[in-house]
Parts: sequence; C-alpha cells; structure tokens
Amino acid sequence: MMRQYELVERVTSYKPNADEALLNKAYVYAMQKHGKQTRANGDPYFSHPLEVAAILTDLRLDEETIAVALLHDTIEDTDATRSEIDSIFGERIGVLVEGLTKLTLFQTCALPIYAGLQNRRHRRIPPTRLRLPAHPVRL
Repeated sequence: MMRQYELVERVTSYKPNADEALLNKAYVYAMQKHGKQTRANGDPYFSHPLEVAAILTDLRLDEETIAVALLHDTIEDTDATRSEIDSIFGERIGVLVEGLTKLTLFQTCALPIYAGLQNRRHRRIPPTRLRLPAHPVRL
C-alpha cells in the first residue's frame, strides 16, 4: 500500500506547487474514516481509494482530483457526511465527492438496465420479454 509521503511525492513530481496539505489531510481523513474496514479478500478497505488515487497520479491529475479519489467512498461507506467534508475540505471537494458517490449509485442501478437493452438489440429479444426493475430507480 502506498504511503502518504509517496502519494505526495508522486503528485509534486509533475506538479511542484501542488497543495501538499490538501493531499495529506485527505489521506489521513480517509484512512481514519475507513478505520479497520476490510475488503472481502481481507485487505484494508483504504487500499481501494488509495489505488484509485495512484491511477489518477499516473494520469497526472491535479491534487483536488487526487483528494476526491481518496475521499470517494467516505460518504457512502463510513459515518462521514457531506457537510463534514465541506467544512474540512471546502465545498468544491464536497460537491465532487458527493457527485462521484451518486455516479456510483447510478452505475449500480443503470448498468443492468443498459445491459438488458443491449442484449435485446443484439439477440433481438422482443420488448415484452425485457425485464426492468419493478420499482423506480431513484438517485
């Protein structure tokens, strides 16, 4: 798992004036919020947002985007709230974290429907056989 200083070094290698305090604060906050949560394979849950952040550093994205990557599961999977993220990181980061959470929820709901539509197109399934969820999808 990448250490905090390694993440900061990766970002500052391509953006020397990056806000290191933001990166450090997001790393520590996300790690504390995820605490002892583990993934199905037993790895610390924090390894997932950290891997996402690492991928985004390979793409040379800015520090705000990297911070959002670190924070992206905190609202959904911990006791963190949007107002708490706003107060610590600013409203801009809060909006992005919340938006990414909603996008994840949208993908979870919409992709099975999209897959069903694609199957219908490719296999010529009559519309009456396409099964959509019985309840409306709400975001």
